[in-house]
Amino acid sequence: MQIPLMFNPTHPASQSSFEFYAPGRPEILLAEDDDDIAQALGIVLGRTFNVTTENCGRDALRTYEIAPPDLLLLDYQLPDMNGLRLFESIRRRTGACPPIVMISAFPSRREDLLSAGVDCFLEKPFETRDLVWAIEQALHRH
Repeated sequence: MQIPLMFNPTHPASQSSFEFYAPGRPEILLAEDDDDIAQALGIVLGRTFNVTTENCGRDALRTYEIAPPDLLLLDYQLPDMNGLRLFESIRRRTGACPPIVMISAFPSRREDLLSAGVDCFLEKPFETRDLVWAIEQALHRH
């Protein structure tokens, strides 16, 4: 069965992002500055989750404040702030934070990120099945 993916123009963040949406599925906010990676992840994850993408930390923070997702999927290296700073900003502003899966080409950051409260760290490149598994586990634990 193929799940239809559609642009959701009613989503509050749709002006600056693209989204893969179907009612009733967990919401993921993906912060990834590489448009090709963001679109590929949106398509793959959009089979199971509703995915909203932003290409910088500032826009991801704004989107989070408008419509908090069930999970954050953050690239560590964003153009305006790193994923850890974004995570800390969300936690500081809201007092809580949904599960976080961090992706990065910098494996040396793994321990720092996990110690800071990130639920899962995946080194780029990764298999999409590993990412889906990590997301499902993080959602299940919370």
